[in-house]
Amino acid sequence: MKQMGRLKLWGFPAWVLWLLIHIYYLIGFENRILVLMQWAWAYITFRRGVRLITQVEPLAS
Repeated sequence: MKQMGRLKLWGFPAWVLWLLIHIYYLIGFENRILVLMQWAWAYITFRRGVRLITQVEPLAS
């Protein structure tokens, strides 16, 4: 649920508002369009970017 003052949103409208706010704060029109297209493609294809945090184990001597 998103709340701005007395306005409360949830579900799809809250998600769209979140999307628009994050796109708005990107610098440059080209970056906004690129990110919007990438997010739309990920949404349409149900693909998520890989976000891995890995730790390299030291080799045992």
